[in-house]
Amino acid sequence: MCMQPLIGVVLLTAIAGATPAAPPNLAVTQRFAVGAAGGWDYLSVDADTHRLFVSRADRVMVLDTRDGKLLGTIPDTAGVHSVVLVPALGRGFTSNGRANTITEFDLTSLKTVRTIAIDAQNPDAMLYDAPSGHLLTFNGRSLDATVVDARAGKPVATIPLGGKPEFAVSDGHGKVYVNIEDTAELKRIDTERNLVDATWKLGNCTEPTGLALDATHARLFSVCQNGTMAVTDARSGQAVASVAIGAGPDAAAYDAARGLIFSSNGEDGTLTVIRQDSADSYRVLTNVPTQKSARTMALDEKAQRIYLVGAEFDPPPPATEQQPHPRPSVRAESFTVIVVGDAAAPDDASFFHIQPVRPVAELLPIALAQKPPAERGEFRVPDLVEVATLDPTIKLDIRYATTRNFLGTPLYSQARAFLQRPAAEALVRVQRTLAHDGYGLLIHDAYRPWYVTKIFWDATPSDKHEFVADPSQGSRHNRGCAVDLTLYDLNTGRAVEMPSLYDEMTERAYPTYAGGSDAARHLRDLLRQRMEAQGFAVYESEWWHFDYRDWKSYGIQNVRFEDLDHANGTPH
Repeated sequence: MCMQPLIGVVLLTAIAGATPAAPPNLAVTQRFAVGAAGGWDYLSVDADTHRLFVSRADRVMVLDTRDGKLLGTIPDTAGVHSVVLVPALGRGFTSNGRANTITEFDLTSLKTVRTIAIDAQNPDAMLYDAPSGHLLTFNGRSLDATVVDARAGKPVATIPLGGKPEFAVSDGHGKVYVNIEDTAELKRIDTERNLVDATWKLGNCTEPTGLALDATHARLFSVCQNGTMAVTDARSGQAVASVAIGAGPDAAAYDAARGLIFSSNGEDGTLTVIRQDSADSYRVLTNVPTQKSARTMALDEKAQRIYLVGAEFDPPPPATEQQPHPRPSVRAESFTVIVVGDAAAPDDASFFHIQPVRPVAELLPIALAQKPPAERGEFRVPDLVEVATLDPTIKLDIRYATTRNFLGTPLYSQARAFLQRPAAEALVRVQRTLAHDGYGLLIHDAYRPWYVTKIFWDATPSDKHEFVADPSQGSRHNRGCAVDLTLYDLNTGRAVEMPSLYDEMTERAYPTYAGGSDAARHLRDLLRQRMEAQGFAVYESEWWHFDYRDWKSYGIQNVRFEDLDHANGTPH
C-alpha cells in the first residue's frame, strides 16, 4: 500500500483456538496524545515488553502501551510502512518504501544493526516466516515479493505476484497468503520453493487490504473497500462467508482466545467486531466508535486490547502539474493512539493521557510555593461540604487521586469530593431525579485546590490550554462550585458510555459533538438536562464539567484535602 496518513494494516496472525468467551463490552478505554509530524502506516505490538511500534513516515516511534510515553525512535527509515518483530532473533525489521530497503534493528536497544537493500520498488507489507527463516516484503510498485534471509541479511529470491500486494500472513507451516488489491485475489505462496502455488478470486470483495488468519480452522479474513469481509477456506480457496463491516477498512485481526475478528475502518471511524460462532458462521457483534482516520490496528492478545492511531488533517494544498492530487497534511499535535478494551473489566482504566511539558514531580513544589491571584470584592464564607455525607448513592471515581488521569500521576492524596453547600445540595436533587431514569451520578472531580490548577496549566501543551483553567484567573473548581461527573447505570453499577473519555482534549469532548453513538449522545444530553434543571451550566469544551450558578460568590481556595475537616470541609 502506498504511504499516506490514512493507511494502515494489521500486523497480527493468530495460531491458537479456544472456546469463545462471552461477548466483551468493547469501547475506547484510553487515548494517548502522542503528537509529532508525519503520516503513519503499520502498527506492531510487543506484548511482553509493553511496547507499541508506530511507523511515522521517516522513523518508527516506540511507545509504552500503558501510558503512551515515547520510549525510543528508530530513525532513517524513509517511507517506512511495516515493522516486523522477531524475538527469536532478538531483531526487528522495517520496510522502507521510499528507500527500497529494510532496516534491521536490535529489539532491546532499538539501535540500527544494518540496512538491507532490495531490488524492488516500494516494499510495503512485510512478514517473517518462521519455517524458512525468511522475511518477505510485498512491493507495491514492482508488484512482487522479495524473499530475504533474515539471519544473513541478503535477498534470496523474487516472486512475481501479477498485481498490487496488500497485507500478508504466514500459517507457520510453509504457506504465506497475500491479498492482491487491484485484482481482488488471494495468492498462496510456498515458502520452501518461493513461488505462488494457488490464486483464488475473492467473490464479493473489491480492493482487499487487511488480512488475518485463523490457522486452526484454516480461515482467511480479507477486509474489502466495498464494506465487506470475505472469509475464505485457506486449504481450498472456496468462499465461506461475507460479513458487513464499516467503511474504509484497512486492517484485520483475529483473536483466537475469544473467537473474534476485528476490522478497523478509517472512513467512518469504527472498529467492527465479529463473532466466529463456528468455522463457517459469523455475525457482527458491534461497531465500536473510534475516530475517523483510525485505519491502522494491532492486537495485543495478552492484554486483550486493540491499538489504533488517528489524527486530524489540514486542507490539502492547491493541485499542481507535478502533484495533481495533493494529500492533506496531518496536524501534528492531533496524532493520537486509541486503545480499545473491555469497558466492563473490573480493572477498567479508561483515561486520556498527554505527555506533560514538564514532569509533575518538578512542578509540584513550584505550585505549592506560589499563592493564588489576589481578588477584590466581597465573597461568601466558604462552606465546603463533602458530597458523600449528603447522599452516599452518589459514587466517586476521583481520577486525580490515581494515575488514571491525563497526566498519569496522582495529584490528590485522598479520593474525596467537596462542593460549596448550595451546589452540593443541588447535586443531591439531580441524583434523585436521575434515579427515575435508571441512572446515578459518578463524580471524577469537584473542589480542586488552586495549586493543582497551576500544575495542570504548566504541564499541559499550549495548544491544549482550552481544556485547562488559567491559574492567573483561577478555576471554578477552585471556588468549590464546579464538578466533573458522568452517569452510572443503577442496574449494573458501571459507568455508561459517553462520546469521549473524561478529560479527553479533542472535539469529542464538546457538549455539542455530533459524532459517536446515538446512545452515548443521548446519555450525555440527559446528564446536561438534569444538571441544568438544578442550576448548573455545562462548560463549552467539556460535556462532563458543570459550574453552579453561584460560583462568582465564592473566592479562590487553596486548601488541600488533608487539611479540610471531614464533616464540613472547613480548614483545620
